[in-house]
Parts: sequence; C-alpha cells; structure tokens
Amino acid sequence: MHTELQFKHGRDADIVVTGLTQQDGEDDKNVLSTFLEHELDLKPAVVHCKRLGRTTTQNSRPRPLLAVLDSSFNARLVLSAAKRLQDSDDPYMSEVASSSIQT
Repeated sequence: MHTELQFKHGRDADIVVTGLTQQDGEDDKNVLSTFLEHELDLKPAVVHCKRLGRTTTQNSRPRPLLAVLDSSFNARLVLSAAKRLQDSDDPYMSEVASSSIQT
C-alpha cells in the first residue's frame, strides 16, 4: 500500500506536452526546459522526459512528450501558465497551445 501511494504521489509531477517537435541531436529534456523558460518564464527542473507512441514516417505530427518535473507544484504552475501560449504572437506557439499541455 505504501509503495502504491508513493508511486501515485510521484505521478502528480508528470505532464504530457503535445505539439513540441522532436529535434535531431537534441535532448528532449533540454528542449523542454528551454521552451518552458523562454515561452512561459518558468524554470522547473525537468527530471526525466520520454516520447510516447511509435515513430512513424506516415505521420508528421510530433509524438507526445511525457515529462516528469521536480514537484507537483511546478507541474501545476506549468499547466496554469500554458494557457498564456494561446495569446502568443508566434504562430507555432499558438499551435502548441491548442494542442495542449496536460497532466
């Protein structure tokens, strides 16, 4: 029971980012950290990142990115700040915002 509660509590710091392109030779962790800092003015520590789903040549959409942040508080900050992306002057950022960042 304790392990299950600990595992569930750990997922509170997880976010899923869709629409963030996968860049060859770049670590997703660094790309996400830079994105959060420049676009949302946030600097949460990104503990781990993992792309979800299979890579396909048929689909040009980027795979969702599962990111584990250092705390559930920072995950909530990112989620609330992500709504500001819809007002971004950058069309790519508006598109990412419409795709969403979710828990």
